[in-house]
Amino acid sequence: MLPRIIKDHLGSIRVTLDQLGNIDSWTDYYPFGKESRSSGNSANEQKEHFTGYQYDWEMSLSYAGARYYNSEIGRFLSVDPLHQFPTPYVYVGNNPVVLIDPTGKRAEDYNGFNWLGAANDYAMAEGGGKKKSGPPEDGGDEKTNGTEEDDGDNDWTSSIDWWEVTGSALDATFIAIDVATVPSGEAIPLIAGRKGLWAAMRTFFRGSAKGVSVIGPRSTYRQYAKEIGAKFLDVADDAWTWAKNEKFLSEIVKRGDDVVFAGKFNPAKLDPNSVLAKEIKYLVDRGYAWTDDLTKLIKK
Repeated sequence: MLPRIIKDHLGSIRVTLDQLGNIDSWTDYYPFGKESRSSGNSANEQKEHFTGYQYDWEMSLSYAGARYYNSEIGRFLSVDPLHQFPTPYVYVGNNPVVLIDPTGKRAEDYNGFNWLGAANDYAMAEGGGKKKSGPPEDGGDEKTNGTEEDDGDNDWTSSIDWWEVTGSALDATFIAIDVATVPSGEAIPLIAGRKGLWAAMRTFFRGSAKGVSVIGPRSTYRQYAKEIGAKFLDVADDAWTWAKNEKFLSEIVKRGDDVVFAGKFNPAKLDPNSVLAKEIKYLVDRGYAWTDDLTKLIKK
């Protein structure tokens, strides 16, 4: 008869019992699954370990189905097929005490709730609206190429989008709790209060870390930004939209970055209809001004 197995809330085997109910072995884990200590006859013989993953003793890796997982570093060894997090190798968004990934494909809680999917659905539902846009020519008006861009789509390389999705996840969770536990007449103020709390947290954690960003002609600003280690809009020309440009500028304003111009700025040669002129106007309208030598814009 096989020993009886006792698992924790994440599905990790913690204790095995013999046929008489005595403890045969026990195992403790660090948050990301590395074994911290163990004792007993069969602790190292169990096939299932952290969150139920099959452990390969020869490779010292956990098999998660779609991917192998290394509990020593808390990372998968291959990319996330669903692109759920900013880094494709991270384990459950660095939240291993609450979330699991039983198949190596999708983070969920131990009840099987796909929190990220729910968050994205919720954000999409609240986003609404479509706009047509396309990459402009240098120095020209913004053009449209007849393609539609969904306002609900998220740019997974943007920290702002990640705060929006995470906030939506919390909002969706709070709404589910309130509707299930509070009479409908009392749910609205509770939801509003929790949303207000999250908004305050998001404003705080979005960060006041002032940095340096670069704008300028498309032919020079990327390379210049890389040379000085500054932030820049890293979007291919054929994927450019003003919405992405504006989001980048809004992050600059929130951080209060100094905005360096790539090259030598000459106001007399600035096309008032160009994207560059539009970027400068956006910043000036939000409290930025040129330095005397016209090398950068700083927030007053």
